[in-house]
Amino acid sequence: MDIGDFKEFCEEEFDVKAMVKEIRDSRGRPQIALGTIVRSVMEMVVLGQKSLLEVDQGGRSLGAKAWHGTSRDMVVSDSTIERVLGTADLGGVRKMLHEAVRCADAAGTLQVALPSGRMVRAGILDGSSFGGFEGCVFAVAGAVAAPVDVRMHDRGKELNASRWLLSMVRREFGERYVDVVIGDGLYMSTPHIVHCKKELGCDALVKTSEESLTVIEDAKGLFAMPREANDGIERFLGVDVNRGVKYGITAASGFRWSGVPYELKVAMVEEEKLKPAPGEKKFDVFWVITTDVKMDPLDMRELAHTRWVIENNVFKRLSELVGSKKGWIRNKRLKEGLLLLWFTALLMLGCYLVLRGFAMLRKVYGAVKATWKFVTRVFSQSLAKLSPAKA
Repeated sequence: MDIGDFKEFCEEEFDVKAMVKEIRDSRGRPQIALGTIVRSVMEMVVLGQKSLLEVDQGGRSLGAKAWHGTSRDMVVSDSTIERVLGTADLGGVRKMLHEAVRCADAAGTLQVALPSGRMVRAGILDGSSFGGFEGCVFAVAGAVAAPVDVRMHDRGKELNASRWLLSMVRREFGERYVDVVIGDGLYMSTPHIVHCKKELGCDALVKTSEESLTVIEDAKGLFAMPREANDGIERFLGVDVNRGVKYGITAASGFRWSGVPYELKVAMVEEEKLKPAPGEKKFDVFWVITTDVKMDPLDMRELAHTRWVIENNVFKRLSELVGSKKGWIRNKRLKEGLLLLWFTALLMLGCYLVLRGFAMLRKVYGAVKATWKFVTRVFSQSLAKLSPAKA
């Protein structure tokens, strides 16, 4: 496995050259091609470069110059990236990410299997701070975590940004593109739930620990009643070996809440860590609320946990690879452009690893723990072996 194999995969599966051509370059006579700048930013994810300065410095090596086919002193400077990407056509960059999502979907990587055996395409909404800039992200869970788009927003305006994202999903990918949209307690909002049902044609699912909601108070009252046959309450006990917990689920449908024009199903999930680490909380209780009143309670619990995909496999992973949560970029528009390109590269790298890369690593390195950081080191080492004579 090397960086050349990754590039070949991306051209085969995503046609990156054609994608880059969709981005308009407003410069009259550019000395450095826009494609080189775009590739350099995307390769930050692949090489684990945590700043544009690292791109600048790394681009002065013989291997990097050979890789990009340049005889200049460097591939591209950090100031050039900031200047060009800061004024670039973000519509074209956004279109590039959307096309990458379609390619990943066509490869069959964007569905999750639920405990009931049902296969779903699960969308996730969540906000995060990217180096001082607030952004809301829509992602799709699956064998690969696929960030679909980001909307930057002012503090406290995440719900407004989320509605823009849901409208974008419908416009770009069509109604019913996802089966369910998952969010945290912030998304227990009548406008959000109605938006999911009416505009996107999908169900909404919320995971929350906020017990003051009237719908949860109603559910607590029902669940506390003495058990009777045919009481309409579903109860499950089980052990989740992968997460190291035993759990209990109590669920029922028929609830109403705060003007939402749909019946709701509510589940209380109680979990106990089998082997808690020192200082780790042993017990956890959370609530799952959905508009899909026929959803299996085991599926409700699984989808509630799926919400963490965006935090662990998008936000944290990107931060570890490129420092996306660091404040080294002061221009919000530039940060948005960087995020769109990083998300595209993260998706492509995920598809590569799932469909090809991890199998290749096992053949070469055996039982080594193949983390994404390890993958970036493998790619960096292969890049360093290149020379101008081999370009």
